[in-house]
Amino acid sequence: MIKRTIPYIELTCAIVAAALWYTQGGATWHVGAWPLILLAIPLLSRLVTRSLALRPTVFDVLLWAFLASAAMGVWAAYNPGPAWDKFWLIVGAVGLYYALARQPDSEHLYIALAILGLLGIGLSFYFFMANDWTTAAWVEHTAKAPMLVAWGERISAWLPALPKQDITPDILGGILAVLVPVYVALVVFRRVARRWLSVVWMVGLAVVGMAWLVSTSRGAWFAVLGVAGIWTVWHLSGWWIGRRKMQAERTWTARWLTLAGFLLIGLASMAAALFMARSGRLPVLNGWMDRLVLWRDGWLLARDYVFTGVGLGMFPMQYSIYTLLIHVIYLPQAYNVILDLLINQGLAGLVTYALLVSVAAVSGLRRLHHATGQAAWIIETGLASLGVIVVSGLLSDAVYGSRGILLLFVPFGLVMTAGGQSSEVRSQSPEARGWGSVVGGRLAAGVAFMALVVAVVIWQRPIAAAWYADLGALEQSRVELSAYDPDHFDNPTLDQVRQRANLDRAIALLERAVQIDPANPTARQRLAAIELSRGQYASALYEIQAAWDAGYHDEVTRKLLGDAYVANGRVQEAAQLVQGLSWADGRLAGQAWYRYEVNHDYQRAAEAWAAVVLLKPGDTSLVAAQTEAARKAGQ
Repeated sequence: MIKRTIPYIELTCAIVAAALWYTQGGATWHVGAWPLILLAIPLLSRLVTRSLALRPTVFDVLLWAFLASAAMGVWAAYNPGPAWDKFWLIVGAVGLYYALARQPDSEHLYIALAILGLLGIGLSFYFFMANDWTTAAWVEHTAKAPMLVAWGERISAWLPALPKQDITPDILGGILAVLVPVYVALVVFRRVARRWLSVVWMVGLAVVGMAWLVSTSRGAWFAVLGVAGIWTVWHLSGWWIGRRKMQAERTWTARWLTLAGFLLIGLASMAAALFMARSGRLPVLNGWMDRLVLWRDGWLLARDYVFTGVGLGMFPMQYSIYTLLIHVIYLPQAYNVILDLLINQGLAGLVTYALLVSVAAVSGLRRLHHATGQAAWIIETGLASLGVIVVSGLLSDAVYGSRGILLLFVPFGLVMTAGGQSSEVRSQSPEARGWGSVVGGRLAAGVAFMALVVAVVIWQRPIAAAWYADLGALEQSRVELSAYDPDHFDNPTLDQVRQRANLDRAIALLERAVQIDPANPTARQRLAAIELSRGQYASALYEIQAAWDAGYHDEVTRKLLGDAYVANGRVQEAAQLVQGLSWADGRLAGQAWYRYEVNHDYQRAAEAWAAVVLLKPGDTSLVAAQTEAARKAGQ
């Protein structure tokens, strides 16, 4: 009796801990240590009853490695407060994983799935009752899908109103998308639940589906529809091939070949859609073209901190200051889970999560081959939910980039717990249990390790330079952003912060990177930016020109080289170089004031205004500003 109760206790503790962290955004100053105490209770109870597995699996090791990379993200952050908040949300996600993975049978698992189902229904009703349809985000979505937003407004009018909350459509749609496959399992779970409950969960799916649809999150739409298509083809092919009475192994191979053909058609269709959107022939995807620009720029930030990451939750300021080269916050995340993982937790975070996905997918598919009944459905549900997270994460990153990160490991828990229900898995020979896959996995790991060693030997100097540049950029951002307030960007200005702050250690690390690899773009860009702020204009031009000559023609290099050209009197070249770049004119206009006029350098102020006039000819206010600066310079 006690052993049957422990999984329920563990699940309750994990859910309450996650709820406490969710309501506070991961912050601990209001809830204290209670979430950690709740997560520790099941551990202690299993130790007392001797039901704790002390031998970790490969998945456990990878999960702890991911948590360690998240801890490194706290260390790297220039502002520890938000970093700790995100870290505790990740801890809550790990707690939910173990609570799900330790459910021993279908009866326990049904309760866990029912709680997830109720979560989705509750979130949907809360969305309709508390959403503010007048925010800028919803005004934009009204223009894209007026009928859907009108439906949402009508539903909200029928329900009691709660205090308005600005729920981001992408976040809502992404979280609900992860939960949609759960309802499939709840509907087919007839062995445990009464049949009338299947009807209840169908209604719940309709409620969640309406909120998912009204969210107008195209990434969530694409993820659910794509995974639903794959899932449907999988079962239809199984039914059709099963009627041919083929051998089990041939049936499995035939289903995979059918699914592979469907995936190829889907990928070809997606490529064609992107091509049409790029050429303007598919307006519904026009917004994703902006995402492509964001991902391109996000990679520039990820490259600067590829080993350490910028720190958990530090993307907004880092992206604005060091990639867009503007002085106010512009975007909260990169809207791509690969970039967000790399930027927040560095290469270790991205690689460990990719390995977690790979291990769960391979393990789930291998177990699915021999699973029957409810176990097969739950494994499929976990894999489908994982597919939704991955696909929607590539397009919008609603889970890792929000408080929805608490659901990040839920699909893994479903795959692992369902696969462990041996009563619903057919007996297997040693070969079927994966002896060949174990050997293959070790061989793949050995090959990967050897490839890594070869890469380090061949690219030793660029890798070493990137490491020092990473540390230098990290030190620079810690010093600068700790003293800079984007809400009061003129007091002090970023230039004034760089003039007053002690950046000696950051500069030494960046110069060390240049000594090892003169072509390192991060070090050249960061040194040039510091020297421009400190009035060392000739040195700044030398640094950024070296990056340009090395073949780095990205937007950061172009903007900084344009700044250096203006500072060194090469106005025409500066205007030509930055023509067409985002905020090119606004940045130079701002520099004319905060970099030059404030310091009574009216000659360079006039030249900065002249560059802006070349970018926006015919603007009389800019011409007047140029004339006034020239007058003060004595021209």
